Amino acid sequence: MPNANTVSSQRRSRVPYLTSVLLIALAIAVVVIYPIIKGKQLEPLPTLSHVPEFTLTDSTSHTFGTEQLEGKVWVATFFFTTCPTLCPIMMNAMSDLYQNYKGNFDVQFVAVTVNPQYDSPAILAEVSNRYNADPAQWHFLTGTLDEIQELSLNGLKVGTKDDPINHSAYFVLVGQSGHIRGYYDGQDAAAMTRLENAIEQLLNQD
Repeated sequence: MPNANTVSSQRRSRVPYLTSVLLIALAIAVVVIYPIIKGKQLEPLPTLSHVPEFTLTDSTSHTFGTEQLEGKVWVATFFFTTCPTLCPIMMNAMSDLYQNYKGNFDVQFVAVTVNPQYDSPAILAEVSNRYNADPAQWHFLTGTLDEIQELSLNGLKVGTKDDPINHSAYFVLVGQSGHIRGYYDGQDAAAMTRLENAIEQLLNQD
């Protein structure tokens, strides 16, 4: 009959063996199972039309456009400051997203007014301050109505020419190469989560 010392020695000898088995099982899970799960979450993003060059005016009264966004991931939307319904929802959604990337200048945010007759750079600066936005990362833009419609309709492919004030509720995601990579409903929390995942995908893969 084995004595207590022998039994204790056998138990101690099993510990490294069991630890090795668990580590091997964990390695298999990481190498085999995790990529499968991750692959379902990170389906390839579409590469849509290229955004043509544009230049508008930001809240600091400086010119701003594609030159400053080159090589960046950026999210764009259209709004106007006197909008009482949709715009506050969208701006709050963009603010939440901006907070997640604040200080990461590889990700830029662009909000373009569709009411340039009222939304001067000074007015846009007030809105920027309201959201504690860094003008070097979250850009509130204005310009002539023709310039804004050109960017909306022919650049980012949203909105309508017949009623410019009736702007789109979508955020447009643009990748580092200047191509549109997706559209996301700013009123839909699930869509905003997908947008954040897509930003991460672009930052890690492009």
